[in-house]
This record gives sequence, C-alpha cells and structure tokens, in this order.
Amino acid sequence: MTSRTDAVKPASKPAEPTTRSAPKRAAPKRAAPKRSTPTQANRGPAAAAENRAAILNAARRLLAEQGYDIPLSSIAREAGVSQGVMYRHFRSRLELALEVFEDNFVAMEDIVESGGERAIFQLWDWLLVKAVDDVGFIEALRTARAEVADYNGATRLRSQLDIALDRARKAGIEEVGQLQAEDLAQAWRMAHGLVITSRDGEVTPQWLGEILSLEAVRRLLGR
Repeated sequence: MTSRTDAVKPASKPAEPTTRSAPKRAAPKRAAPKRSTPTQANRGPAAAAENRAAILNAARRLLAEQGYDIPLSSIAREAGVSQGVMYRHFRSRLELALEVFEDNFVAMEDIVESGGERAIFQLWDWLLVKAVDDVGFIEALRTARAEVADYNGATRLRSQLDIALDRARKAGIEEVGQLQAEDLAQAWRMAHGLVITSRDGEVTPQWLGEILSLEAVRRLLGR
C-alpha cells in the first residue's frame, strides 16, 4: 500500500516572472517667464532721445579726433547702436556732422557777444584750438559748402569775424589793421593744413598762435 506521505503532491505553479516598471521621470520644470525690466521694455521716445544723444556724443569725439571721413559704422559702434538706428536719426554723415558742429557756432557767437573790444583775439585763439583739436570742423564746413546750396555756415563764421574785427578797429586796436574776415578764414585753412600734414602732437594751438597771430597774419597778407 502506498502511504499518504507517498502520495504524489500536486506540482506547484512556476512563479511568474516579475517585471519592474521603469521609474517615471519627472517632467522638466518650465522656467517662469522673465519679466521685462524697465531697461528691457520698449521705452519709445525716451530710448530714441537717448540713442540720438549717444550718437551725437560719439560723433563729436570721433569727428574731432579722426576727421570728417570717419566711417559711420565706427560712430554707430562707439554710440552702442545699430547702423539702422543711426540712419533713422541722421540720413548722412554731413547731416550728422552739421548738427554736431552747431555747438561750435553757438560758442563763437557767445565769445563775440561777451568779449568786448578784444573779442577778436579770443575768437581767433578759439579757432586755432579748433584747428588742432577738432579737425573735422573745417572739413565738414568745406564739404557742406560744396554739397549744400543754401548752407550758411561759412557766412555765419565770417559774420562773427567781421563783427569782432570791426569792434577792435573802432577801439583803435592796431594789431588788426585792415584785416578782413576772409583773410582770417584763409589763415584758418592754412592752420588746418599744417595740422593734417604734420605728425600727431607736432602742431599745438600755442605754436599756431605764435606763427599765425593776428599781427603775423596782417603782415603776411599786407593788411
């Protein structure tokens, strides 16, 4: 007889393989949208005014240092604006230069108005300094005279020279003799020529003031 213990035990079911589910990846967090700061926002007219001022300041420096032929791209880069922005404000190099140098005409008028009978000496000294330190000024005047039919910059310059010379003559100041505004305009162009054909720093306003004093110009031109 077969004992109970010898009875065949039912086969146990094989264990089903367990599959591990892949760990869920956390969804990337979306960065919160940046809020524009006041400097990032479109400030409209305020930004336009600042850009214009930056362009004029950059042009004033570069025209003085490097002359009228400075590339407009250099001015835009110095001002920190694109060339497109610059052209929205100024359509040409000449237009930009004339606005920059308008301050010079205001300065001349102030010198003549406040200088009294010796204003011509102050004005002439100022012009000689400009010949050295602001080389683009004369070049812009010459270009404007050739390209703009109704440009009056040369007339404004001669007008201030005439007023100052006439006042000095009426006061009996002998150094001016019979000098005319055109004489001094010609002498100023001579000064500019000396500057641009010399090495940097070789010509100074003081040296020009010695060789092109009013009395020296008068003797040179027989006035």
